[in-house]
Amino acid sequence: MTSTEAGPTAAGFAERDLLGAKRGLGEGRNDLAELIERGFALVGSPATIRQQLEQHASELGFGIFCGICQFGSLGHEEFERSVRLFADGVMPALRPAGDGPA
Repeated sequence: MTSTEAGPTAAGFAERDLLGAKRGLGEGRNDLAELIERGFALVGSPATIRQQLEQHASELGFGIFCGICQFGSLGHEEFERSVRLFADGVMPALRPAGDGPA
């Protein structure tokens, strides 16, 4: 069995499925709608982002999120606003999900 044919992970996904989900991400230009549909870009209000991250965490079982809030031609003020919205409206609700067993 090759590494891409490994059995299911704790979340029930086969490693090959996770690798397949990333296929094509680094090839040429990516359409924003496709990135959103595939779960690579999270866009919306803090409540929407919380919901999307909670869903990803429950499906994939991760406890650490590393996001990029600066992209494309986004200006500094918009970047700061996005970071503040994330810090104030998303992070507090997600902290318990990353706590794990005591």
